[in-house]
Amino acid sequence: GDKIRSGGNGYKIILLPANRLLPVESLKKLMELAKEGAKIIFYKNAPEGVPGLANLTARQSEFEKLIEPINTGFGEPVTLVISDKDGNTRTTGGLNHVASLGKGMFFMGDSLETMLQIATVKKKKMTERGLSYYKRINTNGKVYFINNRTANAFNDWIALNETAVSI
Repeated sequence: GDKIRSGGNGYKIILLPANRLLPVESLKKLMELAKEGAKIIFYKNAPEGVPGLANLTARQSEFEKLIEPINTGFGEPVTLVISDKDGNTRTTGGLNHVASLGKGMFFMGDSLETMLQIATVKKKKMTERGLSYYKRINTNGKVYFINNRTANAFNDWIALNETAVSI
């Protein structure tokens, strides 16, 4: 499907925030998830190597063989046209790369907002109003923890676009 399941929660993407180093085992898992349909974003750059010095030459060689198809798939930067729900389009800026692997995709770019849009991750309206949130799913349903981390008081209603048993 379009979600990665972990601990009872579903995720649409995996985001690696400008990681320079990544263990071989982690790269293998990311590739396995991509082949099954996951969307993985490398923010700013793809990892370049493995951490640690133990058996470094062999691990780095294995890492380079594994990541080579992803880097080759990225190729030249692409300009993408993004459409919003009203049919308006805009061209993305920055360096954007897309590589397919199995049923999934790897994305790399220097604009997190653009990468999330390309990966078709919908932003909750509350984040546009300066609120952050954590959503968890448990046996009782969906639980939101909403946090106002701005210096301004927030006194308004927020639509969660979810069916609620209680509030």
